[in-house]
Amino acid sequence: DLDIRLTLLGNQIQWSDFPPLVNAKGSLRIQDDFPLPETIRADVLGGNLQVTTQSSSGSEKVLTIAGGINTNELKKHLADKSDSTFAPVLNAMTGRINYDGQVRIDKSNIDSNVRFNLNAFGLNAPEPLNKMINTPLTARLNLKSNPDHKSGGSVLSWSGQIGERIFMQGSSATGSPVRQAYGIGQPAALPQNGIAFGINTNELDLDAWY
Repeated sequence: DLDIRLTLLGNQIQWSDFPPLVNAKGSLRIQDDFPLPETIRADVLGGNLQVTTQSSSGSEKVLTIAGGINTNELKKHLADKSDSTFAPVLNAMTGRINYDGQVRIDKSNIDSNVRFNLNAFGLNAPEPLNKMINTPLTARLNLKSNPDHKSGGSVLSWSGQIGERIFMQGSSATGSPVRQAYGIGQPAALPQNGIAFGINTNELDLDAWY
């Protein structure tokens, strides 16, 4: 059986289009299924990241993550990767985002739950999305990936909530179009295909958005 431990002494780790982990220190365990960090500290997107892995029941591994993101670095990373629909919201971000959570991995099944502290985050946007720095706000995100036995690929699904009024969910399967839904003041209802928006608010100045 394959079992290799790599010690990181300030290395850089790059995986696909994800932002690189800079000055990574700790250890990475490579076994038969896939590599997992045992304990890693690194700099990413202008903030720090700490990841530790523990074994749970059976073959399940549990990654505990915590860190922070500088929104200026996030905007630089996503500048040429984001849908133009969301560019105004991305450009309106300021401040810092802190997060913590767990990622459960069992063979090909991944279940991630991440909480966000947005107190130091700001969004210079018209109502109802305006957010001042140093005002309390939390968010959560659930991300799941499971094998799709029909296509032989995988199914990715996500759902999230920002505060008490903003909701989102989506789904993407191999060979099928991406489906996304966003709701403000009401739950996000996932469409059969494409993107769906739902708004229920007492104040919406459309001129302010253009």
